[in-house]
Amino acid sequence: MKKKISLVALSAVALAGGASLASCGNTVTSNGWSDLDIAINYTSGQKVSGVSYQMATSTTLDYANLSLTKDTTLPTWKAIGDALNLNIRDGAIYTKSLADDWNQYDTSGYKSNGGNLIDLVMGNKTVYQDAVNLQHLIAVSDHLDKMPNFKAWTQSHSAIWNSMKFSDGKVYYTPYFDGLDTQECMPLMNIEMTAKLLDELTSFDTDKTLTTKYSKTVDEAATAVETVKVYDAASSSTKEVEIKFAANAVELQNAETTLNGQTAVAALKQALLANYGHLVSVQAGGTATGSNVLFNKLSEIFTSQGACYTVDDLVALWRAVYLNSTKLAGEGKTVIPFAPRTAQNNRTRQLTNILQFWGVRGVSGENGLLYFDGNGDLKDARTQASTYTALGYVHQLYEEGLFTKDFIKDPENKEMGSSEFRKKNMTEGTAFMFYDYNTTTAAYNKDQAADSKYKVNIEAILPPFVKWNVGENCTYKGENLNNYFHFSEDNRALKDGGWAIPTTTDNLDGALACMDYLFSREGADLQDYGPEAYKDDNGKTRTGVFRQGLTTVNGNEVVVKISDNVLNAIKNSAYGWNDYYRLFIGSTQGIGHVRSAGLDIQCNVSPKSIEALNKVGAVTAAGAYILAQSSVDAGTSRFFLSVPTSAPLTNAESQAIKDNNDVKAVADFWNYGQSKTVWIGARFIIGGWDEQNVKTAVTDYATLSGKFAACDNIYLRAWNRAIGTLL
Repeated sequence: MKKKISLVALSAVALAGGASLASCGNTVTSNGWSDLDIAINYTSGQKVSGVSYQMATSTTLDYANLSLTKDTTLPTWKAIGDALNLNIRDGAIYTKSLADDWNQYDTSGYKSNGGNLIDLVMGNKTVYQDAVNLQHLIAVSDHLDKMPNFKAWTQSHSAIWNSMKFSDGKVYYTPYFDGLDTQECMPLMNIEMTAKLLDELTSFDTDKTLTTKYSKTVDEAATAVETVKVYDAASSSTKEVEIKFAANAVELQNAETTLNGQTAVAALKQALLANYGHLVSVQAGGTATGSNVLFNKLSEIFTSQGACYTVDDLVALWRAVYLNSTKLAGEGKTVIPFAPRTAQNNRTRQLTNILQFWGVRGVSGENGLLYFDGNGDLKDARTQASTYTALGYVHQLYEEGLFTKDFIKDPENKEMGSSEFRKKNMTEGTAFMFYDYNTTTAAYNKDQAADSKYKVNIEAILPPFVKWNVGENCTYKGENLNNYFHFSEDNRALKDGGWAIPTTTDNLDGALACMDYLFSREGADLQDYGPEAYKDDNGKTRTGVFRQGLTTVNGNEVVVKISDNVLNAIKNSAYGWNDYYRLFIGSTQGIGHVRSAGLDIQCNVSPKSIEALNKVGAVTAAGAYILAQSSVDAGTSRFFLSVPTSAPLTNAESQAIKDNNDVKAVADFWNYGQSKTVWIGARFIIGGWDEQNVKTAVTDYATLSGKFAACDNIYLRAWNRAIGTLL
């Protein structure tokens, strides 16, 4: 039997302003320490990580003077235990999936393989809901008096706190945030290839041709003019400029008798100069001089901080890149204008993330495909005709050859998820554009090392200008917005993960202390960066934090500086930075805490990627690029509010959603969360409504759209009621 602690470690108490986590009647060991069994199973492919070292081969971290053998407690967890007077033990059973873990926990009574009762367990909202229904979890909201750091956090994030509540009004877990209110995924482009195509080449490929399927979708009158806000890098401020619609690049390309590399570029340049030539310098073929110059090169219309291209401009660029593959990548190479990261369902979803380029909301949100429209009403993108229209555009572009041809794999052949398109294309020099995480993509940039095996640099850019359907009364920080602007709802918000306490725990106070510690400055830094051996120590300190080096990211955010030893070890390893931290240090797990932006940025080994990300960040800070936020002020419309990732659905609502066949049919079309069957939407991108799997599943659009009313009446109504209790 474990002993329970009656008093937390001095460091946690001091950070909490002296608040005690004592529990009456608990016994205390002679040295004040007690056992805490933690079940974390972070599985990524064949890589398994948790509280202890799980690699089959032993290793030594020379810079930390540490040898790791299987089941050794990892450094971060040893340090957390030391800080809280806890003997932390690994309670994970390490099956291949979180769902399988929880099935075994339910069966075993939340016991580890060694028979110890588990005190803290990693999970997500789905497994928590089932466990709460079975009364298997302790409500942490009943114990906030013992969690002063977490309590303070909940008070300053009330909307998020409310969204975590279950139907009984209680909260059963502490949440995980991969950052908060910063951009998560984004459009990433081979900027050098764009510059070569539009600014440098004087001759173009003519052998390859393209049969067009996609027609123009930006259908403004040729005489139309829009006033838009852009960022002017020369003055480091925003300004208003006019953009025109005198020509459409897609329309010009479609009118070509033969669309090849030469005619595609000519049509694109003609349209760019017709619409933005008054902003392009004379030297680059435009008419602008002096302070009127926004673009010194044509490529900057797409790649600069003042970018003001439309989705049709982007499609025309994709075509031109594809048709000039030989000029851009070399003999025998085919440039892939846009590709998902892998063939896994959650990555092929990236082909629907780009629906936002046509003004579709919800596809990059944090809660399914829900979003707030210009009137502030909750909507479901899955039941909007415009969503399927835009998905049809993606199908047309697939037919033109602009996406990875074989981007899904047949699970019956056990190949699903095995194709790494991003890494492959960047190694071969055929990558042009992705919609993904900046840092993980930059790991394959050629500028990361002088001897890099990768052939391209992929960098962050602004998304297209879109005329969002916001209505007449949409405001952002008091400013009326009803024209074209840069916007993304792909922000870092509440994740699905976190950790919880089973009702069978025999160390409740220890579990609460550990949960709370990660919401202190000291505990958060330790969970993110590891103990002292993994940090740079230049003598700086800050109140309540271990002695450590500090650095600044995102302009003004002070974070721990990672030691050069760790950065070099990551660089020389076979792992990305996040896998390295999880496997060898025990940090940055998807458990209850807010992860620092300092990890992503410092571990980014590509100078070009860092520079591009900082430029996009400057545009965002200036207000010329708007990100959806977890909360908005009185002068900002709900259009810009992220839909809370969770809300207290009643058991009856949850059951009705599960039981209704129409709701299920709509959900199945968009179910990119499954692991064993290719989701129907991906099949549609390849074959449209005539694809056999699509026809079998939904017949046609008329049949599927006939189910929208039931979906809105049951699914959307339930979420609308639940979210309404939070706002």
